[in-house]
Amino acid sequence: MRAERWQQIQSLFDAAVELPTDQRNTWLAFQCGADVALRSEVEHLLQAFTAERSGGFIDAAIRSVASDVTMGNVRPGMRLDEYRLVQELGSGGMGTVFLAERADGEYTGLAAIKLVRGGFASPDIERRFRTERQMLADLEHPNIARLLDGGTAPDGMPYLVMEYVDGQPITAWAHAQRLDLDDRLRLFLTICDAVQHAHRSLIVHRDLKPSNILVRQDGVPKLLDFGIAKLLPSMSSAAQQTFSMVRVMTPSYASPEQIDGRPVTLATDVYSLGVVLYQLLTGVHPFTADRPGPLEVRRRIVEDEPLPPSRAMAPAEGPRPASARSLRGDLDAIVMRAMQKRVEQRYATVEQLGADILRHMHGLPVLARPQTPGYRLDRFVRRNRAAVAGSIAAIVIVATLVGIDRMRLMRERDEAQADVVAARQLSSFLVSVFGAGDVPAGPADSTASTAAQNAAVLLDPAAERARTEFITRPRERARALTALAEANLRVGRHPAAVTLLAEALDAIAADPSAVPADLLDDVDRLVVPLRGAGAGEAATALGRRADGLRARVRR
Repeated sequence: MRAERWQQIQSLFDAAVELPTDQRNTWLAFQCGADVALRSEVEHLLQAFTAERSGGFIDAAIRSVASDVTMGNVRPGMRLDEYRLVQELGSGGMGTVFLAERADGEYTGLAAIKLVRGGFASPDIERRFRTERQMLADLEHPNIARLLDGGTAPDGMPYLVMEYVDGQPITAWAHAQRLDLDDRLRLFLTICDAVQHAHRSLIVHRDLKPSNILVRQDGVPKLLDFGIAKLLPSMSSAAQQTFSMVRVMTPSYASPEQIDGRPVTLATDVYSLGVVLYQLLTGVHPFTADRPGPLEVRRRIVEDEPLPPSRAMAPAEGPRPASARSLRGDLDAIVMRAMQKRVEQRYATVEQLGADILRHMHGLPVLARPQTPGYRLDRFVRRNRAAVAGSIAAIVIVATLVGIDRMRLMRERDEAQADVVAARQLSSFLVSVFGAGDVPAGPADSTASTAAQNAAVLLDPAAERARTEFITRPRERARALTALAEANLRVGRHPAAVTLLAEALDAIAADPSAVPADLLDDVDRLVVPLRGAGAGEAATALGRRADGLRARVRR
């Protein structure tokens, strides 16, 4: 049996044994197609495994089928150059991986050693292995497990010495550390940078999944297993054909094109990273919440659209990496774009995926969403909350000040209009009292006493009328009483003038904000002649009272 044939058998067996027993036949029929012999070999191993699951017969069965391609003398305890094999870590794809320790005394340390199962049974296999070794040697990135060394076992079996990573799968580590949403995104961006580094060398990982992304105890993530990666244009067609005989992948993280056997591109890794991000954000897988058969898995991945992450959160009693509200919108759009069925509708590169996540974290519009004016405005407001709040406050203050100023102008306008009306009313009042405005002083030859008596007949009723007609309007009442006080002063009725001025000041004191300052000026103007007319003490008191009110009236 040729080595590549055995690799087909083993890879199919390893995948089938993880499925429920009643689903294996359907899955094998799909995978093997018309190759009846291939299916028969795998079924033989599965039957042996089922019959003796608790014993060691399965190991003997595998050895009997692959007797010509066994690992020979490679076993724990064996030394390969400077390293001693400690235990087997895993098997699949092109080789078996052992945990190894440094054994030459130069220094102590652990490593992972990967050997090709069956050696170089064909030139294509040898070419593939050597290509992989050079590829890994060229990948120098702090978040990619490094290639430390390489060599050949005593029986001619080639091996790689790789950095050993003792860590947890990224999803398990994030859950154990109770990482918040931003910390999960930052961790994921680190992995994006590592994958993009490989892509710049035209290397597609093709099996990105949480178990291939381990996080060490110090929080540093490491990307493992580029053993199934594919060099894009530089790989020879023969090597591509040989390697594609077995679709080496993990179906639940594989892209639709991998499931259907279509060409693999850089966008294949974008899709798988989208699935990892979905699980990292929600705590659940987008497709395999239950255990469907292989045909159902294919239908879901190739045809069905998964729920957006915000609608697929882990149950309330389970881990909840983020709230549905925090995922709704940008992160929903980013994950769903990364997981688009059609390659051309995904992010073209992992770099674009990471850039959109950074845009979201910085409050910028993400490319995965329609760039509507409303959406861009919303991002701007979220990104500039303090500045926008300050601007709104400034606008409110300005609007308030403008409103207050407008109200003041309107009040002054209303007051000016009221002054005009009041002036007209007062003028009409005085005209009605004095006729042409002159106080009758009696005949030319009459005495001052006679003139005062004649004026009293007119002025006293006028004062009483002013008190009642302007009882609710202190400004008009003060003006009328001041005018009547001046008329009484002119005809020598000094006590009456003092009384009227005192009443005018009472009206001003009742509502000083409604009385113009010029009324107080009129009072001061009349106080001077009253002092000279023998009413000095009363006039002085009026002047002092006017001075006290002057600071309170409207200017």
